[in-house]
Amino acid sequence: MLASDVMTREVTTVAPSMHLEELVELLTLKGVSGAPVVNDQGTLVGVVSLSDVAQSSVHRAPHGHYADFAHDLWCAELVDELEPIDLRLQVEDIMNENSIDVEADAPLAEVVALILQLRVHRVIVVDKHRQVVGLISTIDLVRLLPDLLAQRV
Repeated sequence: MLASDVMTREVTTVAPSMHLEELVELLTLKGVSGAPVVNDQGTLVGVVSLSDVAQSSVHRAPHGHYADFAHDLWCAELVDELEPIDLRLQVEDIMNENSIDVEADAPLAEVVALILQLRVHRVIVVDKHRQVVGLISTIDLVRLLPDLLAQRV
């Protein structure tokens, strides 16, 4: 089974120049938590998520590690660590340039290994020219389970 066999083909992408206000509105409207970032030629240049937007409000995370900070966010003394989110910032200001991606003909086992090894929830699927052609999420993989389990019985 290949990445192209299970990927979601309709993927919301965003431009590096998009303002965070637009990004938040779009992701909320589409009901997704993140999106691949593509340049004017449609080439994948990164990925951005609502977590990145939230992280942009962190003035100084303890030990410089956002996950630790997010875990302890409920602590009252950490409220001082936050700044208002500047919605005028652009996606390119906060995006992660190191996207997790595979080509459409990648074996599904490779995709699953990436998800497990890197502890991510989605892998972007690209063609040979790095154009986004799909996305595989952990939910897409869970949807395979009923058929796989039925085959084993």
